[in-house]
Amino acid sequence: MVRADHTAPPVGVVVDCDVAAGVPTIAVPRGGTLALVLVRVFTEPIGLLSKPHRFFGYNNPDPSPGSPNYGYDQWITVDATIQPAEPIKLTKFPGGLYAVTRCMGVQNIPSTWKQLVVWCEDSQYRTAHHQWLEECLTPPGVDLDKLELDLYLPIAE
Repeated sequence: MVRADHTAPPVGVVVDCDVAAGVPTIAVPRGGTLALVLVRVFTEPIGLLSKPHRFFGYNNPDPSPGSPNYGYDQWITVDATIQPAEPIKLTKFPGGLYAVTRCMGVQNIPSTWKQLVVWCEDSQYRTAHHQWLEECLTPPGVDLDKLELDLYLPIAE
């Protein structure tokens, strides 16, 4: 179910995110670029990328000034017949309520997240604690400055 908040600026729409809820999802832990490589290593031989799928990801842990610790968990939706091998795990995403906006180019990710948070602070919603997400809408191999993402900010009423 998708609900558009007609008072919202173009930066955000409100989505009850059941798009991947209950759908088996491959979770690749803490990899950054390695996560993308592991997803491709697992998915290409079984032809998964030629089937309908969605890519989601999030920082884990978030980057922090002065710390070399950074990771990016990557998910791809799969059907129930897929059985991944370690370190890839099968997980189920419960979904939730999100404010969503589109971002073009990796260089614009931080400023687009800031715009979405500002939108939320000025709206009737508050930030929530379920998983925030970035959905990659462009195929693998696209130049990072042309990368297209939907950013999902967890919210509550």
